[in-house]
Amino acid sequence: MKKLLMIGMLSIALIGAGSLTPIYAAGEQDQGAAQGDQGAGGMAQGEKLTGVEVTEINKDQGTVQIKKQEGGQETLKLDPSQAAQLDQIQKGDKVDITMVERGGEKVATSISKSG
Repeated sequence: MKKLLMIGMLSIALIGAGSLTPIYAAGEQDQGAAQGDQGAGGMAQGEKLTGVEVTEINKDQGTVQIKKQEGGQETLKLDPSQAAQLDQIQKGDKVDITMVERGGEKVATSISKSG
């Protein structure tokens, strides 16, 4: 009787552990994806800045310098898909920018005039 009871308990324990494995594995995958969406500084993918002022544009280097609302300057590299947007923006314009961190650089994945 004890042997039968032990086998039953072991079966329940193994079934329970087996059913948790996919949940645990999915959690690890989700965590990895979340970490992959962040750069070295932990910037969340798609951080958006609205109404920031353009202080300098360098078409040759594909960068734009902005004056942040809380103060300070920041230079962003433009994603190659946004290069044409530089023709639409001038120094002094207020812009909305979506940016991510890639390889230690802040990259603007979207830039457009505010308003």
